[in-house]
Amino acid sequence: MTDPLVAELYDVLADAVAAESRDELVTLLVYIRDLRADLAALAKAVECELMPLAGEKQFVVPNIGEVTIRKQTRRTGWKHDLLLPVLIARIMDEPETIFDRETGELLPYVQIGHNLTRRLRECVSFGAGKVTGLKAIGLDEEDFCTVTPDGYGVELPPRKDA
Repeated sequence: MTDPLVAELYDVLADAVAAESRDELVTLLVYIRDLRADLAALAKAVECELMPLAGEKQFVVPNIGEVTIRKQTRRTGWKHDLLLPVLIARIMDEPETIFDRETGELLPYVQIGHNLTRRLRECVSFGAGKVTGLKAIGLDEEDFCTVTPDGYGVELPPRKDA
């Protein structure tokens, strides 16, 4: 079941398409993006108002189901230039990274690289490859990810009233 406001916006979209109005489509896009931001702020406000009323961390709401409230911690501004050298040094200090557990012999360099990579991925999230950097060392990103057309992005100018 589509929300009535969304259904109305689809009607506006259909009218703009039928009229072949680029300006109306851009105006609709601006409205939807502003609305999305406003709805996100409203959802956050509702969450803040719910906290003192919730009582328990888990409760059941009829026709909705079980609701769980968890403390959230936001971590931003990671200092990767500081973190990665420290992390790599710690991982390389772990004997199992560079030595065979059974024989104590130095592992082949390729295996050390695999061990280092595995431990790095356990500690740091890598969201995406960087195409320019991969190409600079002769790698094709399509060998390491799925590439699919993703439509178009529309960059809007800054709002005058923002």
